[in-house]
Amino acid sequence: MDTYDYKERKSQQWFSRWRDAFFAPVIKLFRYFHITPDMVSFVGVIFLSVGCLLGPDYPIETAMCLVIYVVMDGLDGPLARSLGTASRGGSLVDICADQMGVVFIAAAAVYHLDVEPAFAVLFAASYVALIALVVAANVMQLRLFIFLRVKYPFYVVYVVSLMTVPVYLDWFMKLGSLYYLVNFYLLILAVRRQLDERDRMKDRNDRANEIKK
Repeated sequence: MDTYDYKERKSQQWFSRWRDAFFAPVIKLFRYFHITPDMVSFVGVIFLSVGCLLGPDYPIETAMCLVIYVVMDGLDGPLARSLGTASRGGSLVDICADQMGVVFIAAAAVYHLDVEPAFAVLFAASYVALIALVVAANVMQLRLFIFLRVKYPFYVVYVVSLMTVPVYLDWFMKLGSLYYLVNFYLLILAVRRQLDERDRMKDRNDRANEIKK
């Protein structure tokens, strides 16, 4: 269970091997203290929450909290593989913790920076909806297309906006909303076509089997 297209998955597997090797000492320390992958994900979400509560008066502290959140999100998977506990349930927890950043920071942007609430909601909702559709399509083993993932640039723009002016963040979410809504619509059509084709093939096979009988 993941959020990547089969082409993206190849590069992601290479990155995962590099990340596992880089964080091997940290993983060894986690194992020594009997820290579980879900605990790592939970700690990451705590730092995300704290970072979202901090406002323009604490941009450096916010940036540090978001960095820790991203690092924690990158450690739960390697830890699960090291422990031999990787599972679909663990992948679901990881995906949920991973996508919470977009939702929380969009809300923080409305509260701290007075960005347009409608576009903040639309941006977060369209992004999460697209990711959910990708996960569902992967479970059904459907072929997807590659699209831009602006989650991490979004975090950077948010921190920069805390230090300067939020106009860039406002436009970022407006353009992002349009982009993800269009991609969600295109992906829905792609999934629909593939499912319909599967149904037609199943019907043809069923008729052929009936004729043989």
